[in-house]
Amino acid sequence: MKVKLGSEVTLKVEKLLDGTKTFATKSFVIPKKTSNHGEIEFSTAIQLLSNTQRVGSESRGKEKKFSNNSNHDIRSPLDAIWFSYIGSQSGIKKIGAVFSTAERLQKKILPLIKERSEVLGLTLNPSSQWNVTLQHLPLSKEPDLQGLILVSAKLPGNDKNIEFLKNYKRNDLATARSILWALKIHIAKEFQVARNGQKWSVIQAKARNYWKLKPGMLLYGKNGQHFQIDNFSGNPSWVPLKMLSSSIPPCPKVGNQQKVNCTLYTSHVGAYPPADDWDRLKIKLFGIAPTAKIFVSGYKAAYEGGKVWSYWGQPGHQANLTMVENGEIVYRKKIKNSRLPTTGLPNPGQVVGRK
Repeated sequence: MKVKLGSEVTLKVEKLLDGTKTFATKSFVIPKKTSNHGEIEFSTAIQLLSNTQRVGSESRGKEKKFSNNSNHDIRSPLDAIWFSYIGSQSGIKKIGAVFSTAERLQKKILPLIKERSEVLGLTLNPSSQWNVTLQHLPLSKEPDLQGLILVSAKLPGNDKNIEFLKNYKRNDLATARSILWALKIHIAKEFQVARNGQKWSVIQAKARNYWKLKPGMLLYGKNGQHFQIDNFSGNPSWVPLKMLSSSIPPCPKVGNQQKVNCTLYTSHVGAYPPADDWDRLKIKLFGIAPTAKIFVSGYKAAYEGGKVWSYWGQPGHQANLTMVENGEIVYRKKIKNSRLPTTGLPNPGQVVGRK
């Protein structure tokens, strides 16, 4: 088939095997420029393996096999995940040949998120303790606008749900990648650190690709002390840890003995800012119930009492404040982030559209 340069193509194959319906979805983006010969030949193949293994995909001669609903080699509850869409089917409609935004989330973006998760080494399992739901949020007063995505995650061993908002990106694959990245920075993933000679290293030999460490990343101890991943190349089993303060080792002492191994955690927005130049800011809102769901820049704000909410923000920059109620965006307005406490006078009956 012929497609336009720069376009995104999604292939879906369904087949009945031994009475079980199996399917495979493969998405790829066509390069924006042609070759020296004036045309591009892009080949890809999709292979259905069995009724228990969802799909093996082959692109440009390289084969990747993905497992489905499998507990194989699960060493951590965060090695397995499941995604689902929640929302009223009556709210999903197709306008001619064009997907509505809600249908785009359910039928196109969700399968891509699952595919990307498997590519990054996570196991898809409906009974996983790590369960993520996606919900399309329309603007209640302007239903024709695109709306936002509410991502909610139930984590293993944690009674509190993680929630954040994401925009729809320029294409479905970019949206899927954005959601997976935002999900990761909301989670404190533990890593074992050990002394290797006179130096300290982080053990990542068995980590899934989704959780692999990168130079410059920060790891935190339970006391809030932070350490940085030093430069390295390739995919080593032991990653060097850079001491930001030579007098403070990552592992505490037990009595007079220095521990030679302990646990550190990746940065997560529940306790640390999503970027170095962000800070914990406050805003006072009137006419809002303490149980309301308030998001600023997509990150959930926390009610502090006295009509005051705290949130992560970049001082001196503008941000979108969003209020979500009953599966709809009921209020949305740009605010100016400031280190000084600011005051907002939201009117929940008015929705400010995206800019």
